[in-house]
Amino acid sequence: MVRPTASLQTCPARQTRRGFAISCFTLSPIGLGTLDAALAPYLLPRVLVLDEIGYLAHAADAANVLYRVVNERYLRQLPILGTTNKPLAAWGHVLHDGDLAEAILDRLLERGTHFEMRGRSYRTRHRKEIESVETTEE
Repeated sequence: MVRPTASLQTCPARQTRRGFAISCFTLSPIGLGTLDAALAPYLLPRVLVLDEIGYLAHAADAANVLYRVVNERYLRQLPILGTTNKPLAAWGHVLHDGDLAEAILDRLLERGTHFEMRGRSYRTRHRKEIESVETTEE
C-alpha cells in the first residue's frame, strides 16, 4: 500500500536538489482560532470516549470535525473509545463523506480493535424481569 503523504514527502527533496523552490503546507478546510478552541476539550484528555457515533443525525460537516479530532489524537497517540450502533461500512453515509469516514476509520483501527456485540440492549434488560413478574402475578 502506498501512503500518499509519505510519497509526497520525497518529491520536494528531489525538486529542491534540481533547484526548484518548494513550499509545503498541510491543507485544512478548518480555520484557526475559534474552532481550535472548540476542539480543545476533545484533544486534551488522556482518553476520549465518543458515545453513540451515528445515533443522531450529523451535520454535513461532521466528518471534517471528527476527522480533525481523530487525526490530532492519532498523531499524539492518545486513545479514543467509541460506541456506535451503525456498521462501519455505513459511516460514509452517517458522516456524509465516504472518503473522510474511511480516513477516520483507518486511524481508529490501525491501533485499535473493533468489537461487534449482538443481542438485546442492556438498557432494556429490566423489561424481561418486569415481564416475568407480570406473568407470574396473573
